[in-house]
This record gives sequence, structure tokens and C-alpha cells, in this order.
Amino acid sequence: MAVLNGLFFLSLMLVVSLVAATFVTAFYLTIFGLPVAWMLGKRIRHRGAWLLIVPAILASAAFASHWLLGDYSNQMDDWRTFDPIPFVIVLGFALPAGFFYRQNVISMLDEAELD
Repeated sequence: MAVLNGLFFLSLMLVVSLVAATFVTAFYLTIFGLPVAWMLGKRIRHRGAWLLIVPAILASAAFASHWLLGDYSNQMDDWRTFDPIPFVIVLGFALPAGFFYRQNVISMLDEAELD
């Protein structure tokens, strides 16, 4: 019975962690993506816009991984101890989120043109 309780709480913690990682990544993606989307304007539809979007995605993943999955013990603000594994995990959230964020901005621009 203890094993089943442990599996239940482990799966519950995993779900809560995934939801938290999604919201933190979305927060940083908005902070870094909104100025890029505003700067690009209607040029966001062009393929060359990815040259500005990808660095914003990488920056948001770096900040989110350091904040969410970083080493909290004693070197919270020391970027020299950057661990690549949490960055890759958060990048797995940030790349699709950046793609869908761009698609959402394009859809909003199309909707604004119809009015």
C-alpha cells in the first residue's frame, strides 16, 4: 500500500511540476517575446523573423531554467554554475511555446486587419 501511495504522490508532484514549468516558461517567454513581437510588427510573418525570435526563446529558457530548476543551495545568482540539463528540459517547453506564440501573434494581426 505504501508503494501505491508513493506512486500516487510522485505522479501528483510530476503533474504539478510540469504545470509550474509551463507557467514559468510562458511568463519569461512573454517578457522576452512581447518586445520582439512588438518590434517586428507585421514582419513577424517572414521566415527571417526567426533570427530574432530564437534568441528570445533561448534567453527565456535560460532565465526560466535558472529560476525554476537551478541550484538553490548557495549560488542562486552565479551564472558561472549554469547546468545545461535544466536548460535543455526547459527549452523543450520554450521552443514549441515560441512557435505557438508567433502563430498567435500572426493570428491576432490577421484578425485586426479584418476589422
